[in-house]
Amino acid sequence: MTEQAAQFSQTELERVLKHYAIGPVEEAAPLTGGSSHSPKLIITTSRGKFLLKRRMDNDPARVKLAHALQRRLRRKHFPVSRVIKTKLDADGQKSETALRIGKQLYELFYYVEGTRYDGSKEQTQESGRRLALFHQWVKPIQFTKKSVSTAFHNSRRVRTDLAAMGRNPSGSEKVAFERVADRLAGLYNEASTQVNELGFDTWPQQLVHGDWHPGNMLFADDALKALLDFDSLHMASPQVDLANGLLQFSIIAGNPNLARWPARFDQVRLSHFMKGYCQIVRPNKAQLESLPDLMTETLIAEAVSPIAATSHFGPFCGLEFMKMVDRKATWLANHRDDLSKLFKNAAKLTLATKRDGLRAAV
Repeated sequence: MTEQAAQFSQTELERVLKHYAIGPVEEAAPLTGGSSHSPKLIITTSRGKFLLKRRMDNDPARVKLAHALQRRLRRKHFPVSRVIKTKLDADGQKSETALRIGKQLYELFYYVEGTRYDGSKEQTQESGRRLALFHQWVKPIQFTKKSVSTAFHNSRRVRTDLAAMGRNPSGSEKVAFERVADRLAGLYNEASTQVNELGFDTWPQQLVHGDWHPGNMLFADDALKALLDFDSLHMASPQVDLANGLLQFSIIAGNPNLARWPARFDQVRLSHFMKGYCQIVRPNKAQLESLPDLMTETLIAEAVSPIAATSHFGPFCGLEFMKMVDRKATWLANHRDDLSKLFKNAAKLTLATKRDGLRAAV
């Protein structure tokens, strides 16, 4: 059975909203999407629309880090939703951007109207360009190891979850889980080795978003209207974020039948995303070569943890989902050289366009 999504109770909602000066509630509607462990409500009052979120991660240091980053991005005119502070207490003190009640942490944002990613060249390039700007502008933010999570590259946890993949099912399903887990472990280890040999451990690390995908973005025409969800911030090479963005913006999915998800990725969108990124930042040769393997690692890492725990991935049967991941990871491994060439060509074309623009300006 799939896990029941978390929800707000009426009592909880009233207890939370009394800490904010947003006026009487006219409507409270659940917002679907994102983690089922982190419920969200669109709150409508006479003062406007707001988004209330109960965080899955209740570590106040991580929330403080996320809010500091969002404030910095707003100063740079980067499109993010504004966090709302709580009311002052009776002594006129302790107005905070995160509300703690018991063991739970809550955030309230101004609600942003926008459209979802449409797969166009313009929005794909914009998403890559904004990721590069994000990497540039958050680099100076300080953080501690306690306030960040680990990356998916060469992860002991991923390997442990793969090894545990067949512990819940029994019989023939258990055997099938173990077989696909063994294949994915081989692909994951091969990709990790390739990335390490390209010098991953020597590349600078900084704060990265950790969840750069279309579901966390709102657009107005071809411009990014708002970047959402800063729950996955962690310390890593920016190439980890870039690889995840490339994966998320090029994956071909959507059919309810997982068996009909093609193994291939959309190489046109891969090129557009990379061109957008390279308008601001150009990775070096080794980093460009690492991207197909990093895409393989993040694809596998994202799937294994929930399936190892529950034998499901959201509404999908875990075994069928892992078979789909196996097909896609195998395609990435088989097309590693072609994809590396595609990324290098996209970077070169972007650099040539920059040079032509400079010559025209002179």
